[in-house]
Amino acid sequence: MTLGTGSSLLMHIGQMPRKSAQGLLSTIGWSTQNEVAYAWEGAIVACGSMIEWLKSMGILTSAQASADIAESITIPSEVYLVPAFSGLGSPLLANG
Repeated sequence: MTLGTGSSLLMHIGQMPRKSAQGLLSTIGWSTQNEVAYAWEGAIVACGSMIEWLKSMGILTSAQASADIAESITIPSEVYLVPAFSGLGSPLLANG
């Protein structure tokens, strides 16, 4: 998993590419002269940059404050933050 302006998570899926039923991207995870390993990738285009934007708006004082708020929520289905300034990334679940 990488985290920066965006965030990306890769999951190894074997020696052959496969289509994801959840809309994940198929990609090459790594390769050598004798082997190609494939992965699925889920991406959030604006992850770290969303935290910075919330700080600039005075909603958060730090990145840790976002974790504190998230941990204080007792009914998660009532609170949504969609970091979609640059698009939704993958996967985009229609029945989400």
